[in-house]
This record gives sequence, structure tokens and C-alpha cells, in this order.
Amino acid sequence: MRLRILAAAALAACLGVMLGGCGSSRTFTYRLDMPRAADGGPGLLAVDVENFNGTVELRAGDRWKDIRVDGRVEVDHEIPGPVSAGYFDSVAVSAALEGPAEMSVLRVRSTSPKFSRERSDHRVKLTITLPSAEGVRIDNWGGLVLVVNTSGATQIANRLGAVELRTNHAMTEPVTITTSEGSIYYQVPEGSTGVIDFETLNGSAYIKDRKGGTDRTYSTQRVVQTVLNNGDNPVVCRTNNGYIRAWVMDDPVAFTRSVREPPVDPREWIFPQGSQRFKRNLPDDAPPDSTGTRSVPLW
Repeated sequence: MRLRILAAAALAACLGVMLGGCGSSRTFTYRLDMPRAADGGPGLLAVDVENFNGTVELRAGDRWKDIRVDGRVEVDHEIPGPVSAGYFDSVAVSAALEGPAEMSVLRVRSTSPKFSRERSDHRVKLTITLPSAEGVRIDNWGGLVLVVNTSGATQIANRLGAVELRTNHAMTEPVTITTSEGSIYYQVPEGSTGVIDFETLNGSAYIKDRKGGTDRTYSTQRVVQTVLNNGDNPVVCRTNNGYIRAWVMDDPVAFTRSVREPPVDPREWIFPQGSQRFKRNLPDDAPPDSTGTRSVPLW
């Protein structure tokens, strides 16, 4: 399998900026061939992403013929040049295909041993484009997770950031989306199914079914429970602080937004072990960075 890896370090070009104490960036680019089945047709591909801090944008569609992963490392402007150079050197971004072509997994990882959640002064913006994705798992901290036009079983865990999933593929597999701080947006087409279970601890939740497939609905300001098109696949969304908004509609991918509210307040994460821990909806044995959702394999 052809694998083209391009690692472009912008440090040299930006050295003067970095030494002046301003922020800069370093980029990684991976290009991989889309897996092909034994008969020559397209293989199935799942995506598994872990990002230590930053944002994740995953887009699928026919406009892309192969897989591209871009990782941009960013350091805060106020970090001195010599220190920021050490941050850049510490960050690793990797992308690789695993498994047989009939059902491959694209694994994307970003790591940094210098990262501290008390400071959160450097991060990675991950952008992934590919023809299709039949299964998604994303674990992220510190920013937006945006997933567009994927399908299959989906598990997204975010901290200190919103989650938005828009797809024109009917969602009929299990879906779990959690974030500690931020809103959740879930937009799916007619034909999607699920046992809907939404809850926010501070905010509001609703589902707008423009196709008339919901039944046996229970709702309050912060809780929505309903059955969509007689499905039995769980669709669970949880946030500690934010809105949960779901739509069943025509062309969900086209319905975009420029503002996601409410804005995240990092101060809400300072005392996860304190007397207000019950407000985090965390079990007693959960680690400080957990959203309370147990990670389970999707494939």
C-alpha cells in the first residue's frame, strides 16, 4: 500500500517570530491510499482519533479520493521562544492504516509529554478528510470536535469543547457523544433510528423531528427520551454544561452554524475533586479528566 508522508516543520521560517515571544505553528501532513477490497471495490474504513489538546475536524465525501491527515501544532503567543521551541519538539502526530483492506482502521494520534491541563498552552488542530468512514471514535480535549458525513457506530468523548455531528447517511448504529463543557449538535437524515437519551446538567435539550419518526417521547428542559423510527440502537448525548440540539431533517450536512453556545469557561474544570464534584456527574472512582463515560470498542 502506497503511503506518502510529508512532515513540514515551519520552525525555521518562523524562528524570528518565535524568538520574539509570539506564537507559531508546526505542521504534519499524512496522505494514504483509501483501502480497496479484494474485488477492487472500496473497502470499509473506521476512524480512531486521540488528540491530547486542541480540535478535531473529520469530513467524509466523494470530493476526496484518498485519505489526508493534517496536524497543526500551535503554542500560545505569550510563551517565550526557547520554551515554545521545546513544546514543538515534544509534540508527535501520527496516522496509520491498520487491519485488512476489507475493514481497515485509520488511527490518528497526537501526544505531548510537556502538556499540562493546568496550563493548556499548546495544542494540535487535526483535520482529516477521506472518501468515507463507517465508524468513528474520537477522544479529544480542549476544543471543538466536528464530524461531517460519516456513518456507522460513533463514540465521541470531548472535554472543554463542543461536539457537532452532521451527516446525510442514516444513522442506525449505536451513538455516544459526551463533553464535560460545551454543547452537542446532532443532525441526521430521514431513515435514522435510535433510542434517544439526551441529558444536560446545565442548559437545555431538544430534538426537532421534521420527518415525524419519533414516538413515546418524554422531555423536560434538560432531558429528552424518545424512540426514533422504532429503532433499538442507543443514541446517548451527555454534557455537564451546554445545550443538546438534535434535528431529523433533509440535507443535514448543509445546515451549518457560525456560533456554538454557550462558550466554554475553563474555570469550571479547576476543581473536579472538590465539594462541587457532584455537579460534574462523575462517579467517585473516575479520574479527574474523565467525562464519566466508559470507553468501549466500536469495531
